[in-house]
Amino acid sequence: MDASGRRMLHTFPVEASMKHLIARTLTSLSLAVLLLAGVVYAQPAPQVIRVKVPFEFVAGKHAFPAGEYSLVRTAPYLLVLRDAQGRTLATLITRSAESSPAPASAKLAFYDDGGQYRLAQVWQANDSIGQELYRPKANPVMARRRGAPIPGSAEASQP
Repeated sequence: MDASGRRMLHTFPVEASMKHLIARTLTSLSLAVLLLAGVVYAQPAPQVIRVKVPFEFVAGKHAFPAGEYSLVRTAPYLLVLRDAQGRTLATLITRSAESSPAPASAKLAFYDDGGQYRLAQVWQANDSIGQELYRPKANPVMARRRGAPIPGSAEASQP
């Protein structure tokens, strides 16, 4: 209180107040960067399966010759099919499939559509959750000829 009985307000120089504001802002930004770095680091790396398919096959809407390919899981429900040179050939939408027990090695399963092999499932080694490709809708005659997935004789490996 001053001599007249009025209450005195504490005042700070503008310079000290600005330093405090800058320090709080920098601290908040640093914390945000650290948290975001943790989230980015926690994202799983793409899973890759290298495979030699000894027969012609269909994946999605495209047919492919026998040869060496890689399947890359880029997101929970996306597979990218690449040729031996790493060029993207197809992006495939999948859904989860379960297997008990988990396969000991990576493997692919194909449907036999009247002599034409269609990629059906992709399994990582030691993982009981695999990926199943959506089957295109077909006319009733084709639907009756479709069988259950058969394990393809494709040799798969993981890096």
